[in-house]
Amino acid sequence: MGSSSTRGATASAGEAVTIGTMSRDLIDAVIKLKMSQIKYCYQRELQNDPSLAGKVVVQFTIKADGTVDASSVKIHTTTLNSPAVEKAILDRFKLMTFPESSGVTVVKYPFIFSPGN
Repeated sequence: MGSSSTRGATASAGEAVTIGTMSRDLIDAVIKLKMSQIKYCYQRELQNDPSLAGKVVVQFTIKADGTVDASSVKIHTTTLNSPAVEKAILDRFKLMTFPESSGVTVVKYPFIFSPGN
């Protein structure tokens, strides 16, 4: 998976865990397109807390039509412990659209955030 860097801060996506019909590759492709938005959620709070770092695992359900079930989007686990960052990330996921599939897919998607040097 990719990582990106701006002003020393990094946000990278880990290995997705999926249950359902959609492939990890398709899910990764959509999320990679949105990584700059995810990273922005982190960078905005990093200005207030330069030591902010950790892992956030987002759980969500992709419906067969490719939309995300907004009521399913939640933080599965977090070591970041930043409600502002976590809420901003969840808001981004609620708006994502994936390719249509033959059924529902439940996803747990990890992100690792670090302030860099």
